[in-house]
Amino acid sequence: MIGDYTFREVDSTLVLKVLKPVWERTPETGRRLRSRIERIFDWAKPLKLYDGENPARLELLKNHLPKMKATTHHKALHYNDLPAFTADLQIRDGIAARALEFTILTAARTGETIGARWSEIDLDARCWTVPADRIKAGKEHRVPLSDRAVAILESLPRSEASDFVFIGTATEKAVGPKVNQLSLSPPCQ
Repeated sequence: MIGDYTFREVDSTLVLKVLKPVWERTPETGRRLRSRIERIFDWAKPLKLYDGENPARLELLKNHLPKMKATTHHKALHYNDLPAFTADLQIRDGIAARALEFTILTAARTGETIGARWSEIDLDARCWTVPADRIKAGKEHRVPLSDRAVAILESLPRSEASDFVFIGTATEKAVGPKVNQLSLSPPCQ
C-alpha cells in the first residue's frame, strides 16, 4: 500500500491506512508491523530521506487504533506437578504427546521441536544439533538427549517423503504442541 511512495510522501494517515485492517484482524501482528515501520523510518531519518516526525510513532497513532486486549498467558506448571504430568503424557498415544514430552526433556522451544529433522539427530552420540537459522539466538545449539528422549525418537515413525521428526498424521508436514520449556537435560558432553 505504501511501497511506491517515497519516505517524504508517507505520513501518519497513510501508516494508519496500512495498520488499521491488520490491527483489527490480528492486533499482535499490527503491533509488530507498526514497530517495523517505525524502525525503517528511524533508519531513514539520519540519511535525510524525510523531514519531521516519524509517522509510525505510537504516540501519534495510539488514539486512532483500537485498544489491544490484554494478553492471557498460560499458567506455568509447578515443578512438583511435573512427574505426574510426564507420566500422563507417556501413556497418551499420538505424535503431539511425544513432541510435547520431547520438548520438555530437551528444554527446546516449541518451534525447534516442530521443525526438528532427522538429519539433525545423532542417536549414537545422543545429541540433537539445532541449526543457527532455527534458533532465536542465531547460534547453532547442541542438545544432549536423555535415555527417554532417545526412546521417544526411536519409537517414532519415519517417512521417506519427509525429514521432519514429528510428522502430522494427515500430511508429511511437521506438527507440534504449544508448551512451556522446562530444562531437564544434562549439559552437553
